[in-house]
Amino acid sequence: MQNGRVVNVCVLCRNDIKRAQTRLAPIRRDPEQVRLNNVAALWHGPVQRTHLLRNAA
Repeated sequence: MQNGRVVNVCVLCRNDIKRAQTRLAPIRRDPEQVRLNNVAALWHGPVQRTHLLRNAA
């Protein structure tokens, strides 16, 4: 970076940098989804991880 600008970067990398720097739009709360999530949490109980997730790489 020079003076806040990215130089000598390919188009794909530049797009990734721009995408990473843009702020995400706020998510609107859907009352029906909240209700479904609460029902599922009551039915199945809290999620417990008994082992760490493995990295596929």
